[in-house]
Amino acid sequence: LPAQELLVHIQNMDNAYGTTPGYAVTSAQYMDSGNVIHTLTQTSHNGNTFTYDDSAGGSVTFTVTPTGTVLSGAGFLAAGNYGLTGSSTSIVGNNFLGATYIGNQAVERAALAPQANGVSKVYDGTTDMTGLTLGLSGLLSGDTVAVSGDGAFSTPHAGSNIGYTVDNIALSGTDAGNYYLSSNTLTGTDGTITPKAVTVTASTDTKVYDGTTTSGVPVTNITGLLSGDSLTGLFQSYNSTHVLGTDGSLLVVNGSGAGVNGSYGSLLGDYAISYVDAAGTITPKAVTVTASTGTKVYDGTTASHAAVTNI
Repeated sequence: LPAQELLVHIQNMDNAYGTTPGYAVTSAQYMDSGNVIHTLTQTSHNGNTFTYDDSAGGSVTFTVTPTGTVLSGAGFLAAGNYGLTGSSTSIVGNNFLGATYIGNQAVERAALAPQANGVSKVYDGTTDMTGLTLGLSGLLSGDTVAVSGDGAFSTPHAGSNIGYTVDNIALSGTDAGNYYLSSNTLTGTDGTITPKAVTVTASTDTKVYDGTTTSGVPVTNITGLLSGDSLTGLFQSYNSTHVLGTDGSLLVVNGSGAGVNGSYGSLLGDYAISYVDAAGTITPKAVTVTASTGTKVYDGTTASHAAVTNI
């Protein structure tokens, strides 16, 4: 530097993103016209503002500031390397006429820990973690960062406290460059797969009274099953043996022997089955009663002594 140019050495520093740096000045010196180097003494320090004096009528006040400042959504200096300079420089006296600043600040990325929230889904026959929501521990308010990953349950079947693994976790978003993931995979055992709702409705039926509750119509009205799955072992019956109007007949599905067939390996517990009754009709059975022929000696009455046996 030429004579009468102040050289200020600002201490190189590293700080983590999201923290407030504390700047320090290691020296302030200049060379006079006689080639003599003068070292100034710090007389004041308030925050990032410093005052130095040469004890010969010369002094300088400046504020340490990173150059090319880039701020994040949270308002912090973004991760990266910045030269350090002095802003609002005020020089008193003519011992030095200008100031040159040397220093570097490295803002290191901050760690984010991925978290899995609401690890649950409705049974779909696969181990895929559909609807997975990932969160981030350590994210500063105001920063725009998204997280994604691929997850799988340890079993496709309905249940609770199910193990799972999420891989290929990655960050994206405007402020993602200020962070790194502490891990790009996570595991847990708090997963839940809830049974898929299935409705089985009895089929309407009409029969002639036969003294039983049997219905000859199969159960076919089933909704909610995964495509390729079917329910077996279902049958329906009347809730009464009698003609409608005596007890009021309904057709009721019996699922005590129900099972599941299909390509997913589904279990009966993978479905939450609701059974819906349907109207049934039992009509009276036709009966013909024929009087028996009879002969008697006149006795002054209409009575017949022949029993009715032809029914």
